[in-house]
Amino acid sequence: MAETTLAGRLLDRLQPGMLCLADRGFVGFGLWRAACATNADLLWRLRANQVFACETVLPDGSCLSHLYVSPAHRRRREGGVLVRVIDYRLDGVPAAEPVYRLIAALLDPTTAPAGGLAALYQERWEAEVLFAEIKVTLPGRRLMLRSRRADLVEQEVYGLLLVHFALRHLMIRARQALEATPTLSAP
Repeated sequence: MAETTLAGRLLDRLQPGMLCLADRGFVGFGLWRAACATNADLLWRLRANQVFACETVLPDGSCLSHLYVSPAHRRRREGGVLVRVIDYRLDGVPAAEPVYRLIAALLDPTTAPAGGLAALYQERWEAEVLFAEIKVTLPGRRLMLRSRRADLVEQEVYGLLLVHFALRHLMIRARQALEATPTLSAP
């Protein structure tokens, strides 16, 4: 089943006060509008080819624009949904893309500054790395949960998280030990 179909099924779980972060494959007019109807706060990454005209520049460097159902609707400025567009860079990160673009339902830059939202979105990648390690690296191949009951699946995933945490803790301690090892100088 497609991820966007599965994402649509989760919308009824969103509530006011929640922040929903989504990757670039999820931004579409219908899904965005449905997610906005939940009154949750949205912060979604855009695909590189999605076009947004900057209509109002905000004090924090973000801008207001509209998300439209199609390019034809955008040309006619018909039926768009107001969004906030945030562009940012990751300086000093070798594999970073030139520019990252987010759209947000959080329209007020005083309550949700663009820099804070960009930093928050980047924190999302910590969870992505964790999921990748648990699904692929930790088991040595693609993860296959064996449990057939929800409570046992939860227990199995909890066990994987504990093993991941323990391994990360050992890695940090090993690195600290290497840094603390004295080096001998020649006489």
